[in-house]
Amino acid sequence: MEIPLQEMILAVPGADVDEVKRAIERGWIVADAMNFAREMINEPANVITPTELDRQAEGVAEEHGLEIDALDDARRSLLTDAGEFGVWLLGLLCRKKSNFL
Repeated sequence: MEIPLQEMILAVPGADVDEVKRAIERGWIVADAMNFAREMINEPANVITPTELDRQAEGVAEEHGLEIDALDDARRSLLTDAGEFGVWLLGLLCRKKSNFL
């Protein structure tokens, strides 16, 4: 059973009250986002499919008045190809000379 926070007393001598309130608000936002991510991670892959992940992201963005830019197949393919090329190039650049006896 979840019991919501009823009251919190925070003593920060010499601090700007508005600044402390903004910091607390940011903390709640980050904590909520982390909990949401944990909930999604705990779901099996057949539940949180790429389509469902996209739907969830769009819902969060809409709920908070944010814009979302989901990748379509063409852009995702382009990034995948570029990533694979980057890994190949990194391997080429970091290749060590083999020493045979």
